[in-house]
Amino acid sequence: MLWTKAFWKGAAERGIKTGAQTLAAYFVIGTTGVLDFEWVAALSITGAAVVASVLTSIGNADFVAGATRTVTLKVATDASDYIAAMKDAERKTGEVSE
Repeated sequence: MLWTKAFWKGAAERGIKTGAQTLAAYFVIGTTGVLDFEWVAALSITGAAVVASVLTSIGNADFVAGATRTVTLKVATDASDYIAAMKDAERKTGEVSE
């Protein structure tokens, strides 16, 4: 999952969004005007936030935007169909349902 195009596209999207949000927040909170803006500090903090975002994406690669999962929906017509469907789902996922 980590070496797919979809992963890196999702990680880049999250990094860019995080960077934009961080820079905007620093601008709103940190200054009263564009000329008073501390660009070096702002870009340093923004860069750190982008790196943290990408590292978070790497740490949770299955959750990054672009990941797809297949969901199968089965409709039970009676109790025996329901029980069979639940046992099938437990076997596939390893999760026990009640």
